[in-house]
Amino acid sequence: MYRPASGAFLNWLPLVPQAMKKPGRSLLSYTGTQSDYILPAAGWYEKTGIKYTVAHVPYVHYCDAAVPPLGESKDEYEIYWLLSREIERQAKTMDLPVFDGCGRGSIDWKTLHQRYSNHGALGQKDAEVLCAEILRSEATEGVTVADLKRTGIAKFTGTGSSIQASALHNPDWKGAGVLNTLTRFTEYKEPWPTYSGRITSFIDHPWFIEMREQFATHKDSPRAGGDYPFQFVSCHARWSIHSTWRDTPMMLRLQRGEPQVWLNPEEARKLGLEDYSYAELYNDYGSVRMRIKYSTTVRPGVAYYHHAWEPHQFPRHESFKWIIPGIQNPLHMAGGDSQLRFGINHLQVGTFVQDTRIGIRALTPQELQELEAGVLRQFLVRDGAETERRDASGEKFDFTHAAVSPSMAGGAAKAFRTAARKPAPCSRRLASKSPIPAAALNPPTPFSPKWRNRSPAWKTAPAKPP
Repeated sequence: MYRPASGAFLNWLPLVPQAMKKPGRSLLSYTGTQSDYILPAAGWYEKTGIKYTVAHVPYVHYCDAAVPPLGESKDEYEIYWLLSREIERQAKTMDLPVFDGCGRGSIDWKTLHQRYSNHGALGQKDAEVLCAEILRSEATEGVTVADLKRTGIAKFTGTGSSIQASALHNPDWKGAGVLNTLTRFTEYKEPWPTYSGRITSFIDHPWFIEMREQFATHKDSPRAGGDYPFQFVSCHARWSIHSTWRDTPMMLRLQRGEPQVWLNPEEARKLGLEDYSYAELYNDYGSVRMRIKYSTTVRPGVAYYHHAWEPHQFPRHESFKWIIPGIQNPLHMAGGDSQLRFGINHLQVGTFVQDTRIGIRALTPQELQELEAGVLRQFLVRDGAETERRDASGEKFDFTHAAVSPSMAGGAAKAFRTAARKPAPCSRRLASKSPIPAAALNPPTPFSPKWRNRSPAWKTAPAKPP
């Protein structure tokens, strides 16, 4: 186990790959950098398991291991198996008492591993055996691991006896045809779980009545963060699956390689903001720095950003989350009677990010100079002492683990400063303003004659950004 705060390794549970133990090399997400302990889970295709079991896709999906886990990483089952064994051992040594499980009954850590391993029936490497046990369900009658290894998927044979009735409201589905929901009410005519027993758009609750929301009602979006001219709207990431692969160099090369906010070009010019320049985004909650990208798809008064960028990919490690209050609708806290009762995906308090308001301004030359110096220093710290040594000796940078755009390193710093201050007009041809070295904008492909004789620099050269 690795404790980043102290750099100490605990021998009783050695779960961290050797690559992570090398000084100066960080392979952590931002969450990992804030953690006391890191347990290295294997990648998606390094472990067996049942994946993506959701009600609206009536198939059980199985993924076999394509390659063995990298280094000393392990699948989650094995990690929990080892962890539960150690916790049980420590609990017995300390003679910990049974404690309350916050509404889930009493918890006895002195029997934790026995319960997790089914009293020894499941061993440390028995993830596949566990999958077979899971398939012994009314929802997967006749389905075996061997079948799933061959086909990858199998249709559920039922909803299973353990599923909550409120999850589907179709307890008698047996795998035939489409899995429809709510048949208890539509076909069997049971009363709907509302005040009237019917589908209703009226909520007879004093809170809703007081706020004039007993019916579906339009209200202007609240100005979260203060009275500022831009509405900060989140878009779904196009080059990652949420935060997975968000800082993978290959994916970064398919775009501009770093967080950006999209603005209407005409509105951006009025603010003195050039395409690809840095700007300050601010409100009463805080301020961050992001790149500007011109886009005619954005209407005036709106600023788009794509979600899931990691904080360490921003200057000063401060992401857009630093300026998003995430306000809540207090009516979501109503409950305790009839249809208004808490339940996951039923009635739960949520946060609303699309109501955020921000101001945007261009940076002064001094602020830009300080920002550039901070970003370059951030890159060097992220990549560690080895990169600093290479920079001092004039060796080429390895962009594989860069936390920010590869263009911010080494000999590209001068071009980066020039482009940030005097970018060319917006166009698909970015060579004149890109901070990426000109020779790297059109690297040879595996199909070009140059590829066979490529230098090591070609392996890491970023592709032309869109």
